[in-house]
Amino acid sequence: MLALTVIAASLLSACVKAETPATDALFPACLKGAESAVAQPLALELALTANERSRGLMHRESLPETQGMLFVYPDTQYLSFWMYNTRIPLDIAYLNHDFEIMEIQAMAPCTSALSSLCPSYPASQPVMMALEVNQGQFANWGVSVGDRLYNASCESPLEVSELWSFRNESATQTSAQEQGQ
Repeated sequence: MLALTVIAASLLSACVKAETPATDALFPACLKGAESAVAQPLALELALTANERSRGLMHRESLPETQGMLFVYPDTQYLSFWMYNTRIPLDIAYLNHDFEIMEIQAMAPCTSALSSLCPSYPASQPVMMALEVNQGQFANWGVSVGDRLYNASCESPLEVSELWSFRNESATQTSAQEQGQ
C-alpha cells in the first residue's frame, strides 16, 4: 500500500505544470505599515481557485525577489500550509479580511517523497489569506505583524473584489491575444 501511495504521489506531481501561473499577469501591490513611510512594491501571482491554491509554488526552482503568491479563500478560517514538492524556502504571512498581516512564519522545503512526513505551518487564528515570499524577505523589507497589503500606489488597502476584477481582465486579455494569433 505504501508503494502505491508513493507511485500515485509521484505521478500526480509529474502532472503539475511547473513555473506556470494561471495567467501570466502579476497583480501589482504594495506592503506597508499604517505608521510607516516605507513601502515595498510586490508583483503577486493570485491563487484564487481551489486548484491554484493546492498547486501554489510547487515545483518552482526560484521566485523573483519582489514577487510572491497570494492565496485567497472564500471565508475566514484556520489555514495551514505545507511545503510538499516546494523547493524554495518561503516565509508565509497570514492575513485577515482587511489584508492585515496577523502572523509570519518561516517554512522550509520538505524533501520527503511522502506528503504525510512534511510539517504543516498552521495559522494561530482564523484568517482569509496567505502571502508567500522568499524566506527572509519580510524581514529584509521591514514588514511585520500589523502591516497591510495595499494597491500598487500604496495609497489604499486592497479589497478582494479588486483581485477578481484583475483576474477577469487578465483572462480576457489573454483570450483576445490567443485568438489574434
